[in-house]
Amino acid sequence: FVGGLVLFGLGSGASQNQRRLAAADMYPAERRGEGLGLVLTGALVGALGGPILVGGGVALAHRVGGSSLALPWLLVPLVLIPSLAILLLIRPDPMEIALHLGRYWPGVPDDESRRRAVGPDGAPPVTLWSFFRRWPLVVSIVGLAGATATMALLMALTPLAMSDRGIGLPIISLSVAIHVAGMFGFSVPLGHLTDRVGRHWVLGAGLVLEALGAVLVPASMNQWVMTGGLFLVGLGWSGANVATAALLGDATDPEERGRAMGLQSSAGSAGSIAAPLLGGLAVQAWGPWAMAVLGVALLLGPALLLARRVDTAAERPRPALGA
Repeated sequence: FVGGLVLFGLGSGASQNQRRLAAADMYPAERRGEGLGLVLTGALVGALGGPILVGGGVALAHRVGGSSLALPWLLVPLVLIPSLAILLLIRPDPMEIALHLGRYWPGVPDDESRRRAVGPDGAPPVTLWSFFRRWPLVVSIVGLAGATATMALLMALTPLAMSDRGIGLPIISLSVAIHVAGMFGFSVPLGHLTDRVGRHWVLGAGLVLEALGAVLVPASMNQWVMTGGLFLVGLGWSGANVATAALLGDATDPEERGRAMGLQSSAGSAGSIAAPLLGGLAVQAWGPWAMAVLGVALLLGPALLLARRVDTAAERPRPALGA
């Protein structure tokens, strides 16, 4: 069972990373946030479809006499197989678009795809050190790590805090659904905003919203105040997710972008694992307010990095290109 979960997680993580990468590859800098917003909004459909899939599996299990815990998993391939078929229809590969933007976006020079020096064999000299020498890339990695860690902390512990305060399961489920809506439902407008006002402004606003949500959750016994805090955490994470992906796309060449995004996703995943573990111990020792303190503390690092201006061309709003 654990082995199956590990394999499932590996596949899910890889596909999520590649979706963000494809969106960053297919759009020029002026509209990269827009492309990321469109792709990430699709996750909202999946999040809303998950309960439907589980409910259908449980209902089917009752009819055929199967296990209500096992049968929903057997329905997952019914969704994944059509998705694989759709992937085979994608032409051209997004990497090809990234290497030749001028062919697909009139007015965009092809040399926008390759701005940094390359090695003798034509491949970028990519090392971890080369990544960490680029300030925008450092901001994107640390920014997503902090935002994801705080989001995971609040998403894991808030339902527990609500249950301890006597809030029923239906309200808790509704609160989580509202949180998920905040995570993905506003990706398109946030993507447009990222292109118009700049990556670091949207990232900064996202960190502020997450910090506010982290404080609201333990501040009141009222279930709707806690739900509002959880929604703000999701919305803030959404802004940080779009902005950091766009910032990473601006700071990398197509041949190295996958490796950079993999590093960024790994940092975010590490935060999402460590924060709930530490948060559970802190809340048990010092109470619910420890959750708010830890959540805000996790956002301080990215906020301090943003105190220095991220100087990239995409930080200055430019007129949108025609499709």
